[in-house]
Amino acid sequence: MKYFKLALIIYILLPMSLFLNSNQVSAEVGELEKDSDGVYQIEIRAMQWKFTAVDKVKYSRLMDEGLGKAKALEEASFEHRIGSFEKGSNVVVSLVSRDVMHGFSINEVELSLSANRREGEQEYSDPVVQEITVPNADTIITGFCQIFCGLGHPDMKIKFVIGEGLPNYGLYAFIAFMSANVLLFGYSFTKIGKKQDTVTAA
Repeated sequence: MKYFKLALIIYILLPMSLFLNSNQVSAEVGELEKDSDGVYQIEIRAMQWKFTAVDKVKYSRLMDEGLGKAKALEEASFEHRIGSFEKGSNVVVSLVSRDVMHGFSINEVELSLSANRREGEQEYSDPVVQEITVPNADTIITGFCQIFCGLGHPDMKIKFVIGEGLPNYGLYAFIAFMSANVLLFGYSFTKIGKKQDTVTAA
């Protein structure tokens, strides 16, 4: 019974390690480019139910170099996380929607944008724009949709990696819990085997 309780605890903690591992963020997510004024230009494209961030400066440069629109967009786009931004730098953030009304907020930098639903033959709604200054520290800030837009609304998030971001403990936690799990069950089966040998011998 004692070993069963220990196993149960491990299986309760294991999903926590999986959660940490699935949310790990590395600063090595791509190279961002600044405009001639030293400012990042990031367009957030919202649709049910995800954000795509486009480095507009990089996209324009790739187009000028003759790269096709689709390929340029692919190389200049980010999902789930974008960075790394230089610490303390200025970023012009624009928000457009491909379908219904969406929002985009980052609490740490007092960013709050709301984009109307697109109309007629538009591919995206008219952009709404705000300039922010990111923290002057290695950190990660999260942008999220603050306007309810359907069932997938809670999943609409994207991380901005500043400088080197944050230490990644998710993978180490996962390995530690898995190792503990293997050791526990190995020990448990050894004890069970010894008990069975004792019963057989008796």
